[in-house]
Amino acid sequence: MRLRPSIDALLRRHGSPALTHGLLLGMLAAHFALLVYAPLWLAFVPGVLLVHRVGILGHEYIHGIPLKQTRHCLAVVTALDGVMTLFGVYELYRGMHLAHHRWLNQAGDPAMEHTERERARGLRALLGAGEVGKTLGQLSLALRGQHSHARARRIVFGALASLAWIGAWAYLGRLDVPLHNALIVVVTAAVPSSLRAAIEHNAEPTSPAFANEYEVLISLLNLNRHVHHHLEPGRPWYALEFKTDRPLPWTCYFTHWYRVHVTREFTTMQPPRRSEPRSLDE
Repeated sequence: MRLRPSIDALLRRHGSPALTHGLLLGMLAAHFALLVYAPLWLAFVPGVLLVHRVGILGHEYIHGIPLKQTRHCLAVVTALDGVMTLFGVYELYRGMHLAHHRWLNQAGDPAMEHTERERARGLRALLGAGEVGKTLGQLSLALRGQHSHARARRIVFGALASLAWIGAWAYLGRLDVPLHNALIVVVTAAVPSSLRAAIEHNAEPTSPAFANEYEVLISLLNLNRHVHHHLEPGRPWYALEFKTDRPLPWTCYFTHWYRVHVTREFTTMQPPRRSEPRSLDE
């Protein structure tokens, strides 16, 4: 589905990256306002929805899209690492994601290797089949400097930023805020992020494609237009379009994980026929 010409022209103007900056700041403000002023039971579900989309917007900075200077985008990634109290895990995700783009659906792709390894272990591996298990599996490599893209020093910077953020809330007498945030972040990685990861690059073994596109009930900031994202990883989220005539229905967002990790009828899709453009790296 193409954007209307007037909207398309507006978003492609020089100042359009401000939309990404503003939306990211707005979502972060809404998330922490909920944690400060609402009880956890009320803030939990909207918090998961917001954190998931904060991660998607952070993904824009991983690709170096909203800011001209690479170092400025990396600074935003480190800041998000601290504000979300991820202790360097977001830098690890950055490295994993860049490797995913470089070696999509083949040896060297952390997403594919983790999925196939967990599938081979069967039902007892279900707890490790999502994003949490994949991330923990890569952490030791990055800390030893053996990860192809993640940088150990940036993991340390993220950890220090997280400690500073927790210290600030402790000084304000609201240590509950980063603790509740950490709970929401873990649940986000374990549930919606894992559901999205399952649908993006898994299908029937006979599928010739390298990625799926799918409809959603609540906007994922166009990341469900995933084929276009891999064809042009430097294109901003608001300019992504569907590249397939029939995207998967929204129900597949919830059923794909089951068919990948439980029935195991879906497997990793084919590598792209040509090399993808490289994403932001140091």
